[in-house]
Amino acid sequence: MWGKNLSFLFVPVIALMAGCATLRALEPVVPVPAIPGVPASSAYSVKVNGQDVAVNDESRFDFHTAAFCMAGTVNVEIRVPGATNLKECAVVPEKHQIILGIRGGTVRFVMKDPAKLIVLIPGKPRLALLATPLETDVPSARDANVVYFGPGTHEAGVIRPRSGQTVYLAPGALVKGRIEARNVQNVTVRGRGTLDAGECSIRARKTHGILFDRCSQIKVEGIGFRAGSWWQSLYLNSDHVSVAHMNLMGKEVNTDGVDIDGVKDFRVSDCFIRCGDDGLGWHGLDAKANGETITERAVADNLVIWQMGAGNGLRIGASMEDQMWRDITVKNTDIWSATAIFSDLADWSWVENLRFENIHITNTGGAKSRPITMKIFRNRYSNDNGFLDERGHFDGLVFDHVTMDGGAISLLGFDAAHKFDNVYFNGCTNGNKPVGGLEDIVVNDYVTNVRFNQPVPPSATPAPGLYEAEYTDTQTNVIPQITYADAQMSNGKGKMLKAEAAGAYVAYLVHVPAPGAYGVKVRMKKTPASGKFQFSVNGADLLPPQDLYASADTYQELDFGTATFPSGGVQTLKCAVTGKDAASAGYRLDVDYLKLTPAAGAR
Repeated sequence: MWGKNLSFLFVPVIALMAGCATLRALEPVVPVPAIPGVPASSAYSVKVNGQDVAVNDESRFDFHTAAFCMAGTVNVEIRVPGATNLKECAVVPEKHQIILGIRGGTVRFVMKDPAKLIVLIPGKPRLALLATPLETDVPSARDANVVYFGPGTHEAGVIRPRSGQTVYLAPGALVKGRIEARNVQNVTVRGRGTLDAGECSIRARKTHGILFDRCSQIKVEGIGFRAGSWWQSLYLNSDHVSVAHMNLMGKEVNTDGVDIDGVKDFRVSDCFIRCGDDGLGWHGLDAKANGETITERAVADNLVIWQMGAGNGLRIGASMEDQMWRDITVKNTDIWSATAIFSDLADWSWVENLRFENIHITNTGGAKSRPITMKIFRNRYSNDNGFLDERGHFDGLVFDHVTMDGGAISLLGFDAAHKFDNVYFNGCTNGNKPVGGLEDIVVNDYVTNVRFNQPVPPSATPAPGLYEAEYTDTQTNVIPQITYADAQMSNGKGKMLKAEAAGAYVAYLVHVPAPGAYGVKVRMKKTPASGKFQFSVNGADLLPPQDLYASADTYQELDFGTATFPSGGVQTLKCAVTGKDAASAGYRLDVDYLKLTPAAGAR
């Protein structure tokens, strides 16, 4: 019923002493009302600190659910009607170390913190206990900046919040619709109600249940979400996004849980994700339409992912049409899936400092389970609109205390220039055996510098005023950029604008800490296929056009003199292709770094 390898979880449980459920002082508990229109469970009844908690029969997602808000330590009591002599029960994830007691048809235990738990009793439906923190500062329905949905059923359709608004789903609210926001800032979606996108999020139309596109300062907290037939949520080209204490449920083939595409400073935490596709689908889609962005500082923390279907517990890929992914961490997460950690890097992103920490994987595919599969190759998801046909690279891949219960671990690079480099397995086990050497994993010739149980060196920090090209946000006139390894360049890599004619440009967006005069230098690579370019700062040309052609690869730091910035903040340093030497085979521009040094007397 729950897949292979779960039987070891079931252990006989001790009988509770009379009155043990009241040994601790009762802490605050607020039950979340039943979801309107959803049948009540006939399999379970639940009390928390003696209060009845509604149990929803959500069999369409293969779960029954009970939600409540809590603070401090609480006592949970689960009754199974008709049962008189329960023998086995498991409450997972195991990391919570729940101690069970059983008497007749009742199971009791203590919860110390809001958590997402799954109760497994043989012959009974899975029960998800969805505990969230107590709500504070509940918004007013009379506030003009609040889109308020009170208890009951609402036919909302497409909800389009404006900048500065809060969308509030009160406990007991069922909102039928989806959320779509573009180019907004400071938007919050919160509450303890449920957003049901079953009739609005449609695979044929690729309409997402929750979409934030080119947005900033976004919070989604506490609500339930029920999927239609397409991705449950997507955060696209957005920054400073927080997703917390959600419970998301989808079962159809394309019901990804929480997807990101081109984000900065993103965090998803304390969520329960039931999905029919990828629990986390983290990728970079369609550079021609969305731009080649840099995804950085994305964190997933304390998730429960129950993935059944054709997808993966979490997926980095397939489409990865971005210049750079870096500082990406998934930690303290429990995954039930036949393929738990999966990456098919099908395009050209450079992926750096990707970490998996304290991950527990329960394999549900039996002999076909693949706890970790990562590869760089061309597949059916690779770019097909002519923008760029190129593969990517991993540098700095860390598995730290990842536990698996069997199946193959495999890493497969593409070629010598597109590979896995600097890979760490620290404190990992598979099938109760340490992952301690190459004999415990599958690799090909394009996986290098694999280390086991060794310290991971800290990432290098650029000197003040030094802007590595590969880490700097850019704008182009839809010209591909590629990050690539080069030992002669600073930080071991550079970035190339794949220009094919005069008029192509790349503008680097650098943050200057203070106004004043700065010396400006740019280190470039000269090649037999390089073009000429004009360099400008905030629209003002500095020096005549420079010729980067050379008969063999050489490197030069070009001095562009002094630029004065009237204010601090983001400045635009632009390289525009003006032509090429008659001997050159092309127009490419290769940038190593940009350097701004305060001039004498600068503030």
